[in-house]
Amino acid sequence: MSTNKYQFSSMVIENEYVKKVMDVKSLLLSLLLLCIAVCMVAVSSLVKFDSDIVTMLLLSCGGILLVFSVYLLLNKIKKVIYLPTGSAIKHYFCYIEPSQLVQAEKWAEGGFKSFCDNLKKRNDGNVRLDACLSQDGKFAAAQLSIYENFRYVSHYSVTYLYDDNVNTVSSFFKE
Repeated sequence: MSTNKYQFSSMVIENEYVKKVMDVKSLLLSLLLLCIAVCMVAVSSLVKFDSDIVTMLLLSCGGILLVFSVYLLLNKIKKVIYLPTGSAIKHYFCYIEPSQLVQAEKWAEGGFKSFCDNLKKRNDGNVRLDACLSQDGKFAAAQLSIYENFRYVSHYSVTYLYDDNVNTVSSFFKE
C-alpha cells in the first residue's frame, strides 16, 4: 500500500490506511441543486410574469442556488476515510493551559495512550491538541501544536492509534 498524505489544519496525516474518496451523497445533492438553479433561472428568463417581483425572486433564488451548488461541487464532494472500516474521519481540536505543556509533552511521547482527567480545556491559547477520529472509533491520529510566528506548528510528530487505544482520545475530544 502507498502512504497517503492529507492536511487537517496544522496536522498532516501520512498513513496507508487513510484515503480521500468521493462522497456520492454530496455529489448528487450538488448536482440536484445545480439543476434546480438552472431551471429557476431559465423559467425567470423564458416565462413572462405579470409582476417583475416574481421574475426577480426566481432569478435571485436561482443565482444563490447556483453559487451554493458550485461551492458544494468544488469543495464538499471528497471526504477522508479510514480504509479498513470505510468510516469517515473528522478533525477535532482543543486548546489547553500553557502550564500543562509538560504534561501534554509526556502524553505525546507516550503516544497519547493515557489522557489525564485533570487536563483543562480552554477556548483559545498557544498550546493546541489536534485529533482526527474515525466515526466508528477504530482510528485516531493525535498531535500537539504550539503557536509560533502567527500559526500553529507541530511540536511532536503525529501519533496514530488503532482499535482499543482510540477510546481515550475520542472520549477526551467528544465530551
